[in-house]
Amino acid sequence: MQPPPIDNPQRLVGLYAFDFGEHVSYGYTANEIAVLQNAPEHADGHAYLIVAVDPDGRMAMRGVTLADLHSEEAMVFAHSAAGAAGQSLKKLEELANDTPAPTLIRAVLADWPDFEPPHVVVMSYRQHATHAVSRWLLDIGFDGGDHVSAGAHELAAFREAGLSPKATCDLRTRFDYTSRAAQEVLESVHLPVQRP
Repeated sequence: MQPPPIDNPQRLVGLYAFDFGEHVSYGYTANEIAVLQNAPEHADGHAYLIVAVDPDGRMAMRGVTLADLHSEEAMVFAHSAAGAAGQSLKKLEELANDTPAPTLIRAVLADWPDFEPPHVVVMSYRQHATHAVSRWLLDIGFDGGDHVSAGAHELAAFREAGLSPKATCDLRTRFDYTSRAAQEVLESVHLPVQRP
């Protein structure tokens, strides 16, 4: 797939492309891809996460399924002291404000009595973005806590615990894009680039 000429193609990293068969369109959000994959007229299409763009504008992409778009996991940063966990969340927010996250990440501060240590910051995100999130955390130098674990099981256990969050925030991402209504997505499939 050779993309059309795109101004500042780096802005599309972390967004999606959709191969309709006769053409490819670039710059969809995950929710917009779900609209396309659920539409009977596009059932044979293929979705790709735009992973990287080189200086020549060539894109590295990875195929994603509808199930991938709904699968989430988490990283749990556990602290022995409640104050340290609060500072950890604050630091994470500051770092994301300086270097925005590569995908939507929700961060929750909570006391989790069944977890050791019990004061946690839980970051949840789409599972197919795991590599990008890990790379971002390394790049920004976030050290986490006294204990770090990750995976879909951790997120499921955290949600099943039914804890009351002490604080919740969506970390700043590099995107300013809001997903469009389904009708608008379906009416714009002829456009080679979805975001001007």
